[in-house]
Amino acid sequence: MDIELLRSQLLALRGVTEGFPFNAETLAFKVLGKMFAVLPLDKPDRIVLKCAPAFAKELRSRYAGIQGAYHFNKTHWNEVRFPSDMPAPLMLHLVRHAYAITLHGLPKKAQVAFFAEGLPPTLTYRHLNVCDSTQLQIRALEADYAYTAATGSHPATPTFLPAGYLAQSAPLLLSTDLQRAGRGQRGTHWESGNGKNLLFSLLLNPVAFPANRQFLLAQATALALLDAVSTACYGDSAERLALKWPNDLYHGDHKLAGMLIEHDLQGTHIARTVIGIGLNVNQATFQSDAPNPVSISAITGHEHNRFLLLEAFLHHLDRRLTDAATDAPGLAADYHARLYRRTGLHPYRDAQGDFRAEIAGVLPDGRLQLRRTDSTLSTYAFKEVQYLPD
Repeated sequence: MDIELLRSQLLALRGVTEGFPFNAETLAFKVLGKMFAVLPLDKPDRIVLKCAPAFAKELRSRYAGIQGAYHFNKTHWNEVRFPSDMPAPLMLHLVRHAYAITLHGLPKKAQVAFFAEGLPPTLTYRHLNVCDSTQLQIRALEADYAYTAATGSHPATPTFLPAGYLAQSAPLLLSTDLQRAGRGQRGTHWESGNGKNLLFSLLLNPVAFPANRQFLLAQATALALLDAVSTACYGDSAERLALKWPNDLYHGDHKLAGMLIEHDLQGTHIARTVIGIGLNVNQATFQSDAPNPVSISAITGHEHNRFLLLEAFLHHLDRRLTDAATDAPGLAADYHARLYRRTGLHPYRDAQGDFRAEIAGVLPDGRLQLRRTDSTLSTYAFKEVQYLPD
């Protein structure tokens, strides 16, 4: 790690500017006019980064190379030296963290506008303060918007999405702060505090995608969400992320996100796909009787920016959809590698009773295969088998 590499990483973040607001030797980096990083050019072995207070304390207690920043409010700013006892990958995470919490501190209107500015003109976007269900509302908006850009973005504005598969599918995106009747799989309810979590639906037209390969879309979506949440976590927190078949996102034994994917078929192909996702981001407590919810903030100890997570999801989804469209073998392999309970014997329940088994695999049509202790294979469609606590 050196100062030039750090500067390039800082400037690679969307919307970042640099300047010398203090003196000729103090290079400051801002997003939307708010400073989040400083490179003291006369001391090229360190960087000053904004940090969530609890996270800042934890880092200082763990690494000698991270201390409260001199001449800054030490509650919110760390000085990070390099090289030091800090792992090299942590530096990039701290840079992104400083950027994210600075955006998170802005008014919601500014956050929405900043997110929308990074969308390509081919993607139509709307944010609602409240709605019954994004999964229902997005279909009502489809005819109104007719897939024309509604974000106010300009073609010259740099976007975070390449002109890839997602752009070709003419997507419509709807997010909200609060759902009155959020939907889960087969009628289940998704609890979410107002403005605390990431709630959205994405409607797209898969390009010439066969109906008999629709589970690839579910795999691509689930992996893209895991990829996005991984950017907000670090180390063991990221390693403990897993996909509970068919597409829930788990952290350890706790549910972090759920998704509902609905397809409209036209002959032998998928004409339209609506992806609805509820991701627990900043909710501290859950009032429902759901047995195992958790949020990203509960995992990491600090809040996160919902719209940067949505930006990361769309970026990873574009890559994963390209893999699905080309039937890349790595997609299924990645999905199987990140399955919850992917190794070992665990308890399950089906119509015949309780049993222990290990995951043998997931078939191309999405059915789960479990190998029981007597080596027999059982195959299940969704809702035909229940995961029991270990």
